[in-house]
Amino acid sequence: MEFAIVAFPVIECADLVASVRRRFDPLDGLLPPHVTIVFPFSEPGVEQTLQRHVADAIAGIDPFAITLERPTSADDNYIFMELSEGADRFAHVHDRLYSGVLARHRSGAQAYRPHVTIGHLSPSEDV
Repeated sequence: MEFAIVAFPVIECADLVASVRRRFDPLDGLLPPHVTIVFPFSEPGVEQTLQRHVADAIAGIDPFAITLERPTSADDNYIFMELSEGADRFAHVHDRLYSGVLARHRSGAQAYRPHVTIGHLSPSEDV
């Protein structure tokens, strides 16, 4: 079984995001718009340990506001909206979660940049 930890933020422009995702995001219908905090990993038998770890890691963290930037794209053809407000709070939660039982799953390949993915284009698609 694969696990990931995501947050489902309240998005003011939810209708617009939903329409773009319906057209361009292959995950539309599987997950609502979200910010991934811990990326997918597989570890048999971790369910109960993971549940306790998440509860401990987020203890004392109050809800916070976010602001999404305009959509942008990356070299890998993903379309996403980065956070301008709230990014530091997500980074803090990300760091707390990638401790203890999840420390071995943390990748140092890229810096964490909280965002909401809204699409993925094949190389031949033109928006």
